Amino acid sequence: MNKTNKKYVLYIILVIIISGFAFWVLKDSESVIPPVEPVVEVEIGVIGLLTNLKKETSINFSEIESGELKWVVEVDPRVQEITIGGKGFEAERISSEQYDSVESFFVKNTFEIDLYNMAAGTISGLVGYKKDQTVCTVAGGVTGYKEAEGQWIPPEPNIKDIEIKCGKIEPLIGGQRDEHGCLGPAGYMWSEEVNACIRGWELNENQRMAAGVAVDDVGYEKGLTIIQVLVARCPGCFMIEIEKGEDRIKVTLENFKVVKKSLTPNECIDRGGETVNITGGATCSEEQLNIGDVTGFISPAICCVPAQ
Repeated sequence: MNKTNKKYVLYIILVIIISGFAFWVLKDSESVIPPVEPVVEVEIGVIGLLTNLKKETSINFSEIESGELKWVVEVDPRVQEITIGGKGFEAERISSEQYDSVESFFVKNTFEIDLYNMAAGTISGLVGYKKDQTVCTVAGGVTGYKEAEGQWIPPEPNIKDIEIKCGKIEPLIGGQRDEHGCLGPAGYMWSEEVNACIRGWELNENQRMAAGVAVDDVGYEKGLTIIQVLVARCPGCFMIEIEKGEDRIKVTLENFKVVKKSLTPNECIDRGGETVNITGGATCSEEQLNIGDVTGFISPAICCVPAQ
């Protein structure tokens, strides 16, 4: 073997040694460096949300309990209040700073305030927060506001009570109404007996009769819907809530006869009156008369007209 061939053989051997060493180093490094796990965004459930809220605000909330909350939604394109099953807790005598920390928590977690679910009074209020299908209501006010119902001056205005409820709402239903204007996907069907859209399984024979009396009083309109019929303890006594156009009307019956009907804002104005929010204990002036409740507001309101 000449010198040229020897150099060629040595070169090949050297390349094999270097390649083997490099392979060994790379294989060993793979065993040392852990694989990178993919980042997965996990949806936090209602219980997890409330648990994090309690932890981050350091508020001494009660135990989480099951319950229901009311939530106002816009459906085709009317506003309707629905009931949601959910979880919640409450706390008493917290500071204003702690109360504000609740709002900060929801903002930090990219919840948005829902304007349909807000109410403000002199000593209490409610704010609704929404993120995707998760909704929460924060109701609170100065300590003792529930018992007092706004009829007293709080001795400690900076000490508050708070109640928080959260739940999940289903995707909103809209746009699928039949020839009578009934929203079928929400369970409403036309009733010739009542002359309105009803959920038949919710009403017994007497409730249907009461609903028919109320419909005769308010007048028929396409899409007229019976929202609920509450039964009172006296004979033939009911409270019927009706959706007519964009208005919600409440009709009270005694012995199957209309004794009281709420007004829409326009009806109040047409009678020369004004609507007054009574959340904080306000009422009509001495020169005015209260002629009934006014629907269409989250907070309770009455219609005040000039006295004759």
